[in-house]
Amino acid sequence: MIPTDLNFLVAHLWQSTLCVFVAWLLTLALKNNRASVRYWVWLAASVKFLVPFSLLVSAGSELGSRTLPAREQAQVFSVVEEISRPFLSSAPTPIPVATLPVFHPVLAVLLGVWFLGFISTAIYWLVLWHRIHTALRMATPLPLNLSIRAASSPARMEPGVFGIRKPVLLLPEGITRCLSQDQLETVVAHELCHVQRRDNLTAAIHMLVETLFWFYPPVWWIRTRLIEERERACDEAVLQAGSAAYVYAESILNICKYYVESPLACASGVTGSNLNRRITRILAEHSLRRLGWPRKLLLAAAGAAALSLPLVFGLLHATRTWAQAAVENPKGLPTFEVATVKPSLPGGTMVMTKFTPDGMWIKNAPLIMIIRQATGLLNSNDDQVIGAPSWVKTEKYDIDAKVSEADVPKLDKLSRMERNEMMRQVLVDRFKFAAHQEIRELPVYELVAAKGGPKLKEATPGDTYPNGLKDDQGQSSPGMMRVGRGTVDCQAISVTALLDILSLSGRTVVDKTGLTGKYDIKLRWRPEDSHPNAEAGDGGTEGSDVDFFTAIQEQLGLKLIPATGPVSTLVVDHVERPSDN
Repeated sequence: MIPTDLNFLVAHLWQSTLCVFVAWLLTLALKNNRASVRYWVWLAASVKFLVPFSLLVSAGSELGSRTLPAREQAQVFSVVEEISRPFLSSAPTPIPVATLPVFHPVLAVLLGVWFLGFISTAIYWLVLWHRIHTALRMATPLPLNLSIRAASSPARMEPGVFGIRKPVLLLPEGITRCLSQDQLETVVAHELCHVQRRDNLTAAIHMLVETLFWFYPPVWWIRTRLIEERERACDEAVLQAGSAAYVYAESILNICKYYVESPLACASGVTGSNLNRRITRILAEHSLRRLGWPRKLLLAAAGAAALSLPLVFGLLHATRTWAQAAVENPKGLPTFEVATVKPSLPGGTMVMTKFTPDGMWIKNAPLIMIIRQATGLLNSNDDQVIGAPSWVKTEKYDIDAKVSEADVPKLDKLSRMERNEMMRQVLVDRFKFAAHQEIRELPVYELVAAKGGPKLKEATPGDTYPNGLKDDQGQSSPGMMRVGRGTVDCQAISVTALLDILSLSGRTVVDKTGLTGKYDIKLRWRPEDSHPNAEAGDGGTEGSDVDFFTAIQEQLGLKLIPATGPVSTLVVDHVERPSDN
């Protein structure tokens, strides 16, 4: 099984490999056209390794979340999302969480191997660069009246252009004894073509790709294709300038006979690529087909698709903002006719949320807790609300919201989650709240049965609880839960509802118990270990002497195991202090 941390790399590699395959198909279609066109196609495939599609997906998602109208995600969209998950796994940078990271031994070993290969490849390039730099220091200037500086070196390297910002044409000493004047002119013309094309710069870019992805064979195959098309492009330019084909071919053969090829990929020489095929092409003097409109359109379409498809996917995947969802009310939920919002009185301790027959009221709750409840992040913690100002965690509010008399009968048919969703309109109207959700890979806890099995007390069937509310499955659900400092008291709640309480651990909790019943929960632990948002209430002094994790194991027969997984986070786009009632 691939560690979660490697998902991004795996997705990036297969996406880049797909681009390499498309580049290969394009070069086949352009095989009778100029080599310079094919060279830029291969270079684009190389640069793709440095540009993850996730950057474009994120840009499209950000744009979509701010511009697209609200919509419900259909089931078919969930299938598309699953198929396209490699685009998503590279998405946003994880949020720092005040917990120890999960250690993956396999990931550590692979990272160590990659680092050794990276260092070895970098050292290899540095050694070759040092050899060429030494040859340059030993060289003497040549008065050739060229557009770049020329020099003669005692090193037996082939003629080549070295440097990117200030290129230098380096010719080996005694080259005039090996080449005639006509042959030397064709060699110089070849090297000046490299300068005009900025081949040293583009070769250096691919060297960076090779150094980062030294372990991936397609990267080295691209290098071969780049060198072949680069030299062929310069050959075509020399011949089109009027040089005789047989003179040019003889100059290349003589250089190969007396000198060594340049060792550095970003130092353009004259003898690169397959020599036999190259000489055959030069002497054949094939006429090159101009790039017609069909092939121009093909290249334009390929480039546009490479850029636009991730953006479009991001737009399609963009999560609607909660403000849009509240305004459009796609489920047709009842709305609160009156909502009174007041700052809580100083000194209040008990945090309470209660569903009433004609609405709901919240007492002494930090705004961030109300936001989490209204936006459906029930089993999350405050660190998963991103971009909110600090006051949303410290300023507390009392909210009394009521529906119209005509809507009162409808409330009895709503689940707890649907009643929570009704609170979104209050956030939008009174707090000018706007946000959107993102999925991020974060540390989580998995809730499993401890040794000896669960110790949960099943709720008695037929018991009546406040307000007679129904949960998402239509089962009896409590109207109120009490969470104090070191205390939890709940009645007839599911394990899913328990996850929200267990998020006091500081991480999202994922249910792995398989329990489906309703339970009465009573939990006690050290008050000082409580989450900052858990306020001391009527039972706040009843905490036990054990820590939170031990209490869960001893009193509930459950256990929290560290893991990593996809977590729904809420990105706050805007929020204000409440307007007047």
